[in-house]
Amino acid sequence: MIRGQWPAVIVGLALIALAVALGGCGSGSGIGGGNPPPPPPPPPAAGTATIDGVVVDSQVPTVAIPGAQVVVAADAAADAPAAVTDGAGRFKLQKLAAGGVQLDVTFPSTGAYQAMRVTVDTAQKTTTFVTIAALRDEASTPTSLALSPTQAQVDVGGEVQFTAQVQSYGVPMNVTPSFSLIGDVGTLTASGLFRAAKVGTGNITAFFPGATADATVRVTAPAAPRLGTLSVSPGSLPAEGGNVYISLSTTDGDGIAGALAEITTLGRPTIPRALILESGSPKDGSWATIYPVPANSNPIGTDGVQLEQRYSARVRVTDNSGASSTTQWADFTVAGLEPP
Repeated sequence: MIRGQWPAVIVGLALIALAVALGGCGSGSGIGGGNPPPPPPPPPAAGTATIDGVVVDSQVPTVAIPGAQVVVAADAAADAPAAVTDGAGRFKLQKLAAGGVQLDVTFPSTGAYQAMRVTVDTAQKTTTFVTIAALRDEASTPTSLALSPTQAQVDVGGEVQFTAQVQSYGVPMNVTPSFSLIGDVGTLTASGLFRAAKVGTGNITAFFPGATADATVRVTAPAAPRLGTLSVSPGSLPAEGGNVYISLSTTDGDGIAGALAEITTLGRPTIPRALILESGSPKDGSWATIYPVPANSNPIGTDGVQLEQRYSARVRVTDNSGASSTTQWADFTVAGLEPP
């Protein structure tokens, strides 16, 4: 080989080696045949939970607070979902993640209400209805909370009053807590009154920062009136008779249209007696009547003994849909005359 040809040969061999090396690096197309870089990861999917709420005064929950700022707590995110309450104190936050969502609540007037951070439970594709009860600036810190009832059942159209007892280090506080309702089964007022609208189960939480209590409400299809125990008092009267007090508690989503007592005694026709609503409402109330029982009418035997006279009473309750329920019989007696 001619001495001057060595540099050209060396360069040619180097180019061939480089081409072989590049051709073995993957099977992709393009210069060099390498794989393209992986695509960037997709952005996280937006949440589907919603919070529909109102901000009120904890001491007077019928007073709404306009202009309050409600922000999803996210210390590192400048674009955290936020809302400002309208003239009725209402706000709505959408596209939230499921779980415990922390909300920071601040108020337009300093010195009126305490800024607070609350946690609201949410679920995907579900709206959580929440009432946030703002503590006045001078209020003590709530440390314990009890909710009653903890379980309730009501038919569609019915009502249940949930009552909270709040304490600050053992001292009762005259405040109403925040409430939340998960489950599209009805509505819950700022004072804790639940109104059933759809069959299903709802979860109710009463809360302040640092104190919570839970309850469950089950809503069933419209049904006949639910009756408490019939009470007839007193259960025995003297021979000259007297008044008996007949009472009964009822619950019914359609509302009670009427309650009628049937009073019987041997040898007499049934005596009807209407009950009136004594307390509560037609959907959840107590009904009562007073029946004047006459003197014992049993004959006096030849030995001068008069047997006691026995009465029985029951109550039939009818709701506004026409469905009815009837109690068991309850007995009472009128004593007989003593022999001379």
